[in-house]
Amino acid sequence: MLSSKFRPWGQLNWILEKVGIPKWHFIGCVSTEDRCVSAYEILLKNDAVAKATFIEIVDPPSHSDREIKKKITDNKNKLAGLGLPIVVEQMNLLCDDYEIFDLSQDILKTKPQNVIIDITSFPKRYFFPLIKLVSRDVGIENIVITYTQPEKYANEDLSDDPEPWYPLPLFMSTEFPEPKFDLAFVGTGFMPFSLPKLLKDNHSEISLRLFFPFPPGPPNYQRSWEFIRKIEKHYNFKDHDRIARVDALDINGTYNYIKSVTDTGEKKCLFAPYGPKPISLAMCLFAINNDSPVYYTQPKYYNPNYSKGAKETFAYCIRLFNNNLFS
Repeated sequence: MLSSKFRPWGQLNWILEKVGIPKWHFIGCVSTEDRCVSAYEILLKNDAVAKATFIEIVDPPSHSDREIKKKITDNKNKLAGLGLPIVVEQMNLLCDDYEIFDLSQDILKTKPQNVIIDITSFPKRYFFPLIKLVSRDVGIENIVITYTQPEKYANEDLSDDPEPWYPLPLFMSTEFPEPKFDLAFVGTGFMPFSLPKLLKDNHSEISLRLFFPFPPGPPNYQRSWEFIRKIEKHYNFKDHDRIARVDALDINGTYNYIKSVTDTGEKKCLFAPYGPKPISLAMCLFAINNDSPVYYTQPKYYNPNYSKGAKETFAYCIRLFNNNLFS
C-alpha cells in the first residue's frame, strides 16, 4: 500500500466536529474575493478561533487599483464586523523571499499549537513557503489547510503579466548543479502563460504528467482543455507523457498518484502548480517531504473580479495530534 494513514478531509464544519480541537490560530489572506472570509466565518460560528492573522497582498500598480482597493476594504470591514479582533499584515506580492520567511517566523514566534491556513486567496508564492515553515515547526500539534470554492470564475483572464519561470520561495533545487529530472508534474489551469515554451526549451526530455481536474464542469472544462492544447502546440507530447485525471478537491488521490509514479520519491521530479489549489497543495506537501523544486510564472496582475460568491469550504488535515499524515 502507498499509505496506511487515514487523512481526514471534507467540509470544514464536519472536520471541526470530528477532530474536536476547541481553538485554532487562523491564518488567511484578505483579497478582492467574496470567498476569502468564508473559512473564518465558519470558525467563528463554531467559536473555534484563538487568534486570527490576515495577510493583505498588495499587487504592483495597475489600471484596476481603485477597484481592487475598494473590494479589499469592503472585505476588511466585513472581517472587522464579525466581532473578534484581527491582525492584518500588508505584504507586497513581489516582495523579496526573505520577507515571506520573516512574516512566517513572526507568526511562529507566538508558538501556536493548532494552526489553520486558509489558502483560498493566497498566491502560491506565499502559501507554499508558509506551509513548509509551519510543517517544519515540531511545536505545532495540529495543522489543517482550508479552501473555499467560488460560485464562478470571471470569464475574462484571471491574471496577467507573468514573471519569468522561477522557483517558489524555499522550493529551489537543493542540488547544484541542478540534477537531471525524471518527471515534471504540471497542474492544468486556465492560463499557461510561457509554460509551453519553458517546458520545450528546458525540460523537453523528461516525462510529463498533466493533472487534469475532473470533473471540472462547463465552462471550466473548455478552459482546462485549452490550457493543454496550448502546451501540446509548442511542446509536442511524447509517448511517455500522460494526462492524469484527478479529483480537483481530493489531495489524497493526487498525493498518492505522485508517490506511486515517482516510486515513493526515488525518481527526481519537479512541479509546476497551475490550476486548482487543492491539487497544488498535494504538490506542495510532496515537494516538502522530498526536497523537490517547484517552479512558477508568478502573475503581476490579478483580475479584481477573479471570482464571485462562495460555495463549500473544505478542510484537509495535515498533522493531527503530532502525527504527520503526509510523509
